[in-house]
Amino acid sequence: MKNDLNTRNSVDKELAKKENSKPKKSENQKEKIIRTAIKKFSKKGFSNTSMDEIAKESKVSKGLLFYHFNSKEELYVQALAQGIDSTLDFADKLTEIAEAGLFQKKENLFQDLEKYYDLVVTKREKDLERLWLDGMLEAKKNSKLKKILIEREEKLMKIGVELLKAGRETTNMLEGHSDAELMEVAKGLLALYKGIMLEKSIGKNPKEIKKSWVRIAYSVYMTSK
Repeated sequence: MKNDLNTRNSVDKELAKKENSKPKKSENQKEKIIRTAIKKFSKKGFSNTSMDEIAKESKVSKGLLFYHFNSKEELYVQALAQGIDSTLDFADKLTEIAEAGLFQKKENLFQDLEKYYDLVVTKREKDLERLWLDGMLEAKKNSKLKKILIEREEKLMKIGVELLKAGRETTNMLEGHSDAELMEVAKGLLALYKGIMLEKSIGKNPKEIKKSWVRIAYSVYMTSK
Protein backbone atom coordinates (compact mmCIF):
# COMPACT_ATOMS: atom_id res chain seq x y z
CA MET A 1 0.00 0.00 0.00
CA LYS A 2 2.89 2.33 0.80
CA ASN A 3 4.38 1.60 -2.63
CA ASP A 4 1.03 2.44 -4.26
CA LEU A 5 0.94 5.75 -2.38
CA ASN A 6 4.49 6.61 -3.45
CA THR A 7 3.65 5.71 -7.04
CA ARG A 8 0.54 7.90 -6.95
CA ASN A 9 2.50 10.84 -5.51
CA SER A 10 5.14 10.42 -8.22
CA VAL A 11 2.45 10.40 -10.92
CA ASP A 12 0.82 13.48 -9.39
CA LYS A 13 4.13 15.33 -9.42
CA GLU A 14 4.81 14.35 -13.02
CA LEU A 15 1.38 15.64 -14.04
CA ALA A 16 2.07 18.81 -12.07
CA LYS A 17 5.33 19.34 -13.95
CA LYS A 18 3.44 19.23 -17.26
CA GLU A 19 0.72 21.50 -15.89
CA ASN A 20 3.40 23.82 -14.62
CA SER A 21 5.70 23.99 -17.63
CA LYS A 22 5.73 27.77 -18.10
CA PRO A 23 8.08 29.55 -15.61
CA LYS A 24 5.98 32.71 -15.27
CA LYS A 25 2.84 30.70 -14.68
CA SER A 26 4.73 28.64 -12.12
CA GLU A 27 5.76 31.72 -10.14
CA ASN A 28 2.24 33.15 -10.23
CA GLN A 29 0.81 29.86 -8.99
CA LYS A 30 3.38 29.60 -6.23
CA GLU A 31 2.64 33.15 -5.05
CA LYS A 32 -1.08 32.44 -5.12
CA ILE A 33 -0.55 29.32 -2.99
CA ILE A 34 1.56 31.27 -0.48
CA ARG A 35 -1.03 34.05 -0.22
CA THR A 36 -3.75 31.47 0.37
CA ALA A 37 -1.57 29.68 2.93
CA ILE A 38 -0.98 32.94 4.84
CA LYS A 39 -4.73 33.50 4.99
CA LYS A 40 -5.53 29.93 6.07
CA PHE A 41 -2.69 29.49 8.57
CA SER A 42 -3.39 32.88 10.17
CA LYS A 43 -7.05 31.99 10.76
CA LYS A 44 -6.78 28.33 11.76
CA GLY A 45 -3.15 27.83 12.75
CA PHE A 46 -0.69 25.25 11.46
CA SER A 47 -2.23 22.18 13.10
CA ASN A 48 -5.81 22.85 12.00
CA THR A 49 -5.07 23.72 8.36
CA SER A 50 -4.86 20.97 5.74
CA MET A 51 -3.10 20.94 2.39
CA ASP A 52 -6.41 19.90 0.84
CA GLU A 53 -7.98 23.19 2.01
CA ILE A 54 -5.09 25.23 0.63
CA ALA A 55 -5.17 23.43 -2.73
CA LYS A 56 -8.94 23.89 -3.01
CA GLU A 57 -8.92 27.60 -2.18
CA SER A 58 -5.86 28.21 -4.38
CA LYS A 59 -7.71 26.43 -7.23
CA VAL A 60 -4.74 24.17 -7.98
CA SER A 61 -4.40 20.40 -7.97
CA LYS A 62 -2.90 18.70 -4.94
CA GLY A 63 -0.15 17.39 -7.20
CA LEU A 64 0.78 20.94 -8.19
CA LEU A 65 0.72 22.01 -4.56
CA PHE A 66 3.19 19.27 -3.63
CA TYR A 67 5.26 20.08 -6.72
CA HIS A 68 6.00 23.49 -5.20
CA PHE A 69 6.08 22.43 -1.54
CA ASN A 70 7.15 19.00 -0.32
CA SER A 71 5.17 19.26 2.91
CA LYS A 72 2.79 21.42 4.90
CA GLU A 73 5.72 22.37 7.13
CA GLU A 74 7.72 23.66 4.15
CA LEU A 75 4.75 25.73 2.93
CA TYR A 76 4.17 27.12 6.43
CA VAL A 77 7.83 28.10 6.81
CA GLN A 78 7.88 29.86 3.43
CA ALA A 79 4.57 31.63 4.09
CA LEU A 80 5.79 32.90 7.45
CA ALA A 81 9.18 33.96 6.07
CA GLN A 82 7.56 35.86 3.20
CA GLY A 83 5.11 37.51 5.57
CA ILE A 84 7.85 38.79 7.89
CA ASP A 85 10.00 39.81 4.90
CA SER A 86 7.16 42.05 3.72
CA THR A 87 7.37 43.75 7.13
CA LEU A 88 11.11 44.18 6.65
CA ASP A 89 10.55 45.72 3.23
CA PHE A 90 8.05 48.13 4.75
CA ALA A 91 10.43 48.98 7.56
CA ASP A 92 12.97 50.08 4.94
CA LYS A 93 10.51 52.77 3.88
CA LEU A 94 10.71 54.44 7.26
CA THR A 95 13.48 56.65 5.91
CA GLU A 96 10.87 58.24 3.67
CA ILE A 97 8.75 58.98 6.75
CA ALA A 98 11.72 60.70 8.38
CA GLU A 99 12.20 62.75 5.23
CA ALA A 100 8.55 63.77 5.45
CA GLY A 101 9.35 65.52 8.70
CA LEU A 102 8.75 62.94 11.43
CA PHE A 103 11.22 62.53 14.29
CA GLN A 104 13.17 65.67 13.44
CA LYS A 105 12.40 67.71 16.55
CA LYS A 106 12.37 66.42 20.09
CA GLU A 107 9.47 68.65 21.09
CA ASN A 108 7.27 67.04 18.39
CA LEU A 109 8.04 63.47 19.41
CA PHE A 110 4.69 62.59 20.98
CA GLN A 111 2.72 63.85 17.96
CA ASP A 112 5.19 62.20 15.58
CA LEU A 113 4.71 58.84 17.33
CA GLU A 114 0.94 59.18 16.94
CA LYS A 115 1.37 59.88 13.22
CA TYR A 116 3.86 57.03 12.89
CA TYR A 117 1.41 54.63 14.52
CA ASP A 118 -1.31 55.61 12.04
CA LEU A 119 1.04 55.50 9.04
CA VAL A 120 2.90 52.29 9.86
CA VAL A 121 1.65 50.15 12.72
CA THR A 122 -2.05 50.16 11.77
CA LYS A 123 -1.25 49.45 8.11
CA ARG A 124 0.33 46.05 8.74
CA GLU A 125 -1.84 43.19 7.50
CA LYS A 126 -3.81 41.41 10.21
CA ASP A 127 -3.30 38.03 8.54
CA LEU A 128 0.48 38.46 8.70
CA GLU A 129 0.37 39.51 12.33
CA ARG A 130 -1.77 36.51 13.30
CA LEU A 131 0.53 34.21 11.33
CA TRP A 132 3.55 35.68 13.12
CA LEU A 133 1.91 34.99 16.50
CA ASP A 134 1.07 31.44 15.46
CA GLY A 135 4.64 31.00 14.20
CA MET A 136 6.03 31.95 17.62
CA LEU A 137 3.96 29.16 19.18
CA GLU A 138 4.94 26.61 16.54
CA ALA A 139 8.63 27.57 16.81
CA LYS A 140 8.78 25.93 20.24
CA LYS A 141 8.64 22.53 18.54
CA ASN A 142 10.15 23.38 15.14
CA SER A 143 13.84 24.30 15.02
CA LYS A 144 13.70 25.39 11.35
CA LEU A 145 10.87 27.80 12.10
CA LYS A 146 12.64 29.06 15.21
CA LYS A 147 15.77 29.83 13.17
CA ILE A 148 13.79 31.80 10.58
CA LEU A 149 12.01 33.83 13.25
CA ILE A 150 15.27 34.66 15.01
CA GLU A 151 16.96 35.69 11.72
CA ARG A 152 14.05 37.94 10.70
CA GLU A 153 13.75 39.52 14.12
CA GLU A 154 17.48 40.26 14.17
CA LYS A 155 17.07 42.12 10.86
CA LEU A 156 14.16 44.08 12.29
CA MET A 157 16.21 45.06 15.32
CA LYS A 158 19.12 46.21 13.14
CA ILE A 159 16.74 48.44 11.18
CA GLY A 160 15.41 49.72 14.51
CA VAL A 161 18.92 50.54 15.74
CA GLU A 162 19.66 52.57 12.60
CA LEU A 163 16.49 54.57 13.11
CA LEU A 164 17.29 55.13 16.78
CA LYS A 165 20.80 56.29 15.86
CA ALA A 166 19.36 58.75 13.33
CA GLY A 167 16.99 60.09 15.98
CA ARG A 168 19.82 60.36 18.51
CA GLU A 169 21.84 62.47 16.09
CA THR A 170 19.06 64.81 14.94
CA THR A 171 17.01 65.30 18.10
CA ASN A 172 19.21 64.14 21.02
CA MET A 173 16.66 61.43 21.87
CA LEU A 174 18.25 58.61 23.88
CA GLU A 175 21.13 60.96 24.55
CA GLY A 176 24.20 59.24 25.96
CA HIS A 177 23.19 55.73 24.91
CA SER A 178 25.81 53.62 23.14
CA ASP A 179 25.04 51.63 19.99
CA ALA A 180 24.96 48.45 22.09
CA GLU A 181 22.41 50.04 24.42
CA LEU A 182 20.35 51.13 21.43
CA MET A 183 20.18 47.46 20.40
CA GLU A 184 18.65 46.67 23.79
CA VAL A 185 16.13 49.48 23.24
CA ALA A 186 15.31 48.04 19.79
CA LYS A 187 14.71 44.64 21.39
CA GLY A 188 12.31 46.26 23.83
CA LEU A 189 10.43 48.05 21.06
CA LEU A 190 10.11 44.78 19.12
CA ALA A 191 8.69 43.13 22.24
CA LEU A 192 6.25 46.03 22.51
CA TYR A 193 5.15 45.45 18.92
CA LYS A 194 4.57 41.75 19.63
CA GLY A 195 2.39 42.78 22.55
CA ILE A 196 0.43 45.06 20.24
CA MET A 197 -0.10 42.16 17.81
CA LEU A 198 -1.45 40.02 20.64
CA GLU A 199 -3.81 42.74 21.87
CA LYS A 200 -5.11 43.25 18.33
CA SER A 201 -5.70 39.51 17.93
CA ILE A 202 -7.92 39.36 21.03
CA GLY A 203 -9.96 42.36 19.91
CA LYS A 204 -8.86 45.01 22.38
CA ASN A 205 -10.07 48.56 21.69
CA PRO A 206 -7.81 49.99 18.90
CA LYS A 207 -7.77 53.47 20.50
CA GLU A 208 -6.56 52.02 23.80
CA ILE A 209 -3.88 49.99 22.01
CA LYS A 210 -2.64 53.11 20.20
CA LYS A 211 -2.63 55.16 23.40
CA SER A 212 -0.59 52.53 25.26
CA TRP A 213 1.87 52.10 22.39
CA VAL A 214 2.48 55.84 21.99
CA ARG A 215 2.97 56.43 25.72
CA ILE A 216 5.38 53.53 26.16
CA ALA A 217 7.35 54.39 23.02
CA TYR A 218 7.54 58.04 24.10
CA SER A 219 8.87 57.07 27.53
CA VAL A 220 11.51 54.85 25.92
CA TYR A 221 12.66 57.50 23.44
CA MET A 222 12.86 60.21 26.09
CA THR A 223 15.08 58.16 28.39
CA SER A 224 18.44 59.83 28.97
CA LYS A 225 21.58 58.87 30.87
